[in-house]
Amino acid sequence: VPAAPKVFLGFGSEDRAVSDRIANALNDAGIDVVFYAPWDLEAGDSIPARIGEGLDACTHFLTLWTQTSRFKPWVKEEAFAAYMKRVRGEVKVLIVRHGTDATTIPSLMGHLLSPELGTDTFDADLAELIRTIRG
Repeated sequence: VPAAPKVFLGFGSEDRAVSDRIANALNDAGIDVVFYAPWDLEAGDSIPARIGEGLDACTHFLTLWTQTSRFKPWVKEEAFAAYMKRVRGEVKVLIVRHGTDATTIPSLMGHLLSPELGTDTFDADLAELIRTIRG
């Protein structure tokens, strides 16, 4: 993984407030967010093409895993595509939980350590996530 992390941030639309906090914190920390749908999709864009470009550009795939997002087809498809890149050694996959436990993660990715952004410890957990991404 290159020294300068490039993050793809996946999330379910119902979790926009939390994902905005993550995206803004990453950006404020100087981490390049190469794909975050609210920032990178415009009217008329091909959603699969833009997602593919983001996946190709990222060194770190981060998905916000919640009680809502775990049922979203796009969230799962992005995570599985990123996992295949992980198998090829092309990306680090980070499944970050908020409001759900690790047993909800698909079994294919269940062996990955999935840190939690706790409700009461969110800022400290997010700071630790940023340190992890920076290596």
